[in-house]
Amino acid sequence: MLKAVPDTHFWASWVQLDSSNFYLYDWDEVILQDFLSKFDLSNPLASEVAARYRKTVLEPGGSMSANDLVRNFLGRPQSLEAYRNWLEEEFR
Repeated sequence: MLKAVPDTHFWASWVQLDSSNFYLYDWDEVILQDFLSKFDLSNPLASEVAARYRKTVLEPGGSMSANDLVRNFLGRPQSLEAYRNWLEEEFR
C-alpha cells in the first residue's frame, strides 16, 4: 500500500507496526527476559545453560512450535516474572 521513500529505513518506522504486531514485540521481550534469567550474563556462552539452549531451542528450530521450544528450554511455560523484574530495574 505504501511505497518506501528511497534511502530510508521503512522497517524501522512505526508505520509498519500495526496494533497486533506491536504486542508480539512485547511478548518476544517477555520470553527473552525469561530465557536470559537462566544464564550467567557475565559469561553467557560458557555455561551448561548455553549448551541446553542450543540443544533444546536452536537445534530443533522450526521443527516444533515456539511454545514447545520455550517449554523445553525453561522446563515450564513462559512466565512474566523475569519481564516484571526487568521492567522494575530498567525503568526505576
